[in-house]
Amino acid sequence: MKRLFPAFILFILHNSVWAQAPENLGDRINSEVAEIQPVISPDGRTLYFSRVNHPQNASQKKGSQDVWMAVSLSPTLWTNASRMPSPVNGEEHNVIYSITPDGNTILTHWVEKEGEDLRIRGFATMKKNATGWDRPKKLDIPGLEGMNKGYYQYGYLANDGKTLLLAFSEKKIAENPIFMLVSRIAAESGRGLLHWVMT
Repeated sequence: MKRLFPAFILFILHNSVWAQAPENLGDRINSEVAEIQPVISPDGRTLYFSRVNHPQNASQKKGSQDVWMAVSLSPTLWTNASRMPSPVNGEEHNVIYSITPDGNTILTHWVEKEGEDLRIRGFATMKKNATGWDRPKKLDIPGLEGMNKGYYQYGYLANDGKTLLLAFSEKKIAENPIFMLVSRIAAESGRGLLHWVMT
């Protein structure tokens, strides 16, 4: 079958210059469905990405996506991609936007039930524990929910763990522009809850 989606490729940076031509990661990573949102772990050994409409995803609804991962065995060889377990993968909409340098915090999105449907409603983090990952914890960013109502949402948690780069669209139309904002932790309550502000 002819592949309809771009394959993941690898670039190597050497002395601030791309040292080699892009290299296809092969069928251990690339499949006949869409692979999106690739994220490399801080040590460069693990590749996380989402697969859309894959037959092994938890949900078989059109547009569903689950997070998969593969581990580097050598500079040119990866393990076969495997689907990550719960809670990284929930019912339907699953993604990793970024992972902190210590490898212990994942930035993902927050999903809420609306009737029979699931809707993306902001951002969340997951912390690594002894056996895997904690359940997502929603980031309280005042004002975001009223603006973030479109099809697109992206984010990046900076290395300090206190700065969040946001990108989203306000309306559910394909040509709607994507807005970029910065959110920072304003304070931490006695209960350990983080309060974010958009700047």
